[in-house]
Amino acid sequence: MSKGSLFFGHASGKLGQVVLSTVKGQQIARAWQPKVANPKTSQQQLQRAKFANSVKFFKRAQQNLFKFAFEDKRKNESDYNAFMRHNVVSSAILDRSVYDNFNYPAFANDWLLSYGSLGEINAENEPSDKEIVSLLGVGLGTGEIANLTIASASQALVSNYKAINGDYVTIVGVESRVKTLTEDPLKAPIWHIMQFVVDTTNTGKLIEYLEKQDEEASGFFGKDGREPANIIFQFSNDGCAWLGIILSRVTTNGVKVSTSPLVPNYYAYEIYKKSLELPYRQSALNSWGRSSEPILKGGISKSTNV
Repeated sequence: MSKGSLFFGHASGKLGQVVLSTVKGQQIARAWQPKVANPKTSQQQLQRAKFANSVKFFKRAQQNLFKFAFEDKRKNESDYNAFMRHNVVSSAILDRSVYDNFNYPAFANDWLLSYGSLGEINAENEPSDKEIVSLLGVGLGTGEIANLTIASASQALVSNYKAINGDYVTIVGVESRVKTLTEDPLKAPIWHIMQFVVDTTNTGKLIEYLEKQDEEASGFFGKDGREPANIIFQFSNDGCAWLGIILSRVTTNGVKVSTSPLVPNYYAYEIYKKSLELPYRQSALNSWGRSSEPILKGGISKSTNV
């Protein structure tokens, strides 16, 4: 039975198949969930595993990165909830022992770092390699990457991504030494976050400027053989790596951002694909405490389709 006033938005309780409540002054509606006889079915454990893995990624990241990261953030929604709303669906399902390993990275198809109206700055992984290419089209020609100026990179962003002077470009790199789903890494994933301001008049050297912000990023940057050339991020550790590039703009109507996924390199993507294979998924769900469902209620087919 519902209590309070629907008209004024203060109702609470069950109304038909909807449950009403008030959180931080805002009326919230959710679907009514009857008592669950078996809380450990395949589908429920799948959701728990995805949720836990997403929480792990968020906690290991620099939370300040997600402030203003999602333009569609709802009123009274936290940065954490906005991140989870966009990312749980893409999360991998990992064995509970792998999830519990502090040093093991959290995997997904593509973690979404930001979501907004400024388009997407593309990146792609190189087949059979640890490199990730940023498709900035910086027009290096035969020049050395060390001589790339902020002005040249900025002009590429203006031409290819409709950036404007004063925009911020944030480069997010994550690296881990793991190559398989069964490794026990000695170190936790390393995060690298660097940033520069779009300025088509700045003749300073971009790579030198970025390496001042993160000394461990020295040697990361190279270029591919395309014309115009693109920046290659050559991660120093021989293992998994991810790259994301976020364009952000401060306006009178708030902060606008690009839609920017964290793109995996070859090794990271191969591990994610391995986690999708049925034998591993079934074993992973069992590790989370999945209970067997009755065969005549579709237990076998449901298990096959997880």
